[in-house]
Amino acid sequence: MTESSWRSNIAEQTPRYANNFKGRRGSVVLVLILVVSFLLVLTIGWKHRIDSTIYRINDRHQLMSNVSFNAFKREALEVGLHASELRNSFIIKRFLLDRTSGHKRDVNSLLENVVAAHSTYKYLHIVDNKGIEILGVGSESDSVMSEVYSHYQNYNHRLYHPSSVELQNNQFWITPARPRDHDGGVILDANPEYQLITPLLVSEQRFGYLVYHVDATSLFNKARVALLGDLEKSELEIYNNSGVWSARSDSTKWRWKPLPNDSELRQSFGSGDEQPLPVKTLNGQMQFVDLYGGSVSPKSDISIFDQLSFREGQELKMSINKVTPMVLKADYASLLSSIQLSKSDRLSDLIQTFVAAIICAGFVNWLWLRVLAWLANRAERRQELLDAANRDFLTNVMTRKAFTDDVVPHFSELSPLSGVGTILMVDIDDFKGVNDKYGHLKGDAVLKRIASSLLSQLRDNDRVARWGGDEFVIFLTSARADQVHSVAERIRVGLFAIQHDVGASSGIRVPVSIGVKVPNGGALIDSIEEADKALLKAKQNGGNQVVMVSDEDA
Repeated sequence: MTESSWRSNIAEQTPRYANNFKGRRGSVVLVLILVVSFLLVLTIGWKHRIDSTIYRINDRHQLMSNVSFNAFKREALEVGLHASELRNSFIIKRFLLDRTSGHKRDVNSLLENVVAAHSTYKYLHIVDNKGIEILGVGSESDSVMSEVYSHYQNYNHRLYHPSSVELQNNQFWITPARPRDHDGGVILDANPEYQLITPLLVSEQRFGYLVYHVDATSLFNKARVALLGDLEKSELEIYNNSGVWSARSDSTKWRWKPLPNDSELRQSFGSGDEQPLPVKTLNGQMQFVDLYGGSVSPKSDISIFDQLSFREGQELKMSINKVTPMVLKADYASLLSSIQLSKSDRLSDLIQTFVAAIICAGFVNWLWLRVLAWLANRAERRQELLDAANRDFLTNVMTRKAFTDDVVPHFSELSPLSGVGTILMVDIDDFKGVNDKYGHLKGDAVLKRIASSLLSQLRDNDRVARWGGDEFVIFLTSARADQVHSVAERIRVGLFAIQHDVGASSGIRVPVSIGVKVPNGGALIDSIEEADKALLKAKQNGGNQVVMVSDEDA
């Protein structure tokens, strides 16, 4: 298509478009419209630039907080798997049954090796069913001895862990730990820690608990770096059921303070049913919150958010506070200084907007004409593709899918009393012999001649398709039942009369068999199956004949 031809086609299809962009008046109007539009977009962009940045930070915060919690889960799972192996060791079981000094030394040596091999394991100890320590190994083994009785009494009676259910024999419980030196106030330099507790069993009898104290400082610092990023004067707060841990962007030291009461949590973060939006606080900070764990019951202060599948019959549980915020607090003034524009920047934007509007006014007419040309060409090519998809590439009759899509609506209109519409299945007798004797190219030529003859013998409102291989399906519309057999016979005779040029001294004739079914209600596929049965019967009877199946035969 030449440029002059597509211009003329567009002019014919869009006469009003050409008039809209003729003359100076149209150009001036276009410039004004574009200038106003650009200025409006620019103003909206200035207005929402800060909001978009804030919400982008909020989305990143929620993503990275979930990544941080998942990292904690993975490490907790690894600790649980280690505890599963350790508690079943022969050395520990032997010591539980017979607490001799030699067996105690063996267990002590085993635990020392575990602590030495895992830098995050601060302290491992074994307590009896009343919480009294039997032995312990680690960097804090001396400092905790005086607290054992108060901190670890009666795990199963919920004294130290009021949030936990009574531990079953095959349960492993992960829970954050309070700093050991807290007195109810704020601790400025504390080490984040969590514990894993699991019962010790010998022959299903509980002898006490194995307790891991795991240093979480590395995980917390990774979360701090990931969440605070390059935000200046920012702070991260991590809530759990031990308290609130916080750290600033310019420090690796963590601060701990007791958890606010439930009413204060609800006032700050809601009931946990939905994520709070970013908000500017009274002290000049922009606060971003991610509530980890999703919606929970408003009547429950503590909820178990995650129960991981853990070995055979074993279960790893985690305790997380009901409202589990991970809070990012960024200095609002610093945040704005990084994204706001100066007056010179705004003026430069205005000038660039005006120039861009003038350029666009001259460009849009040229572009629009070419877009219309492209759309017209695309529609033409799409129609060609549709035609190719609906026509068999070899025989130029309908494809199987196109036939089904076209006939089903007509077929559904047939009633048991209408008596109109007939299915014919046509198949070449011994077509394999033609291919074997004369070659597949000659066989393709035979198929083409057969298809061409079918198209010439049928009416415009009839349908013919290549059903598969050398088999064709025909749908005769408005054909009376008493005429169908004679029509099919005429088709058979016409096809058999064709002289096919296959390279022999004289052309060959190719017989066909035809199965006929006059629908009496039902679905299209049912009639095709019945016609196919009639076709099979025709072939069994010697071929080159028409067999019509009746409702009684069906």
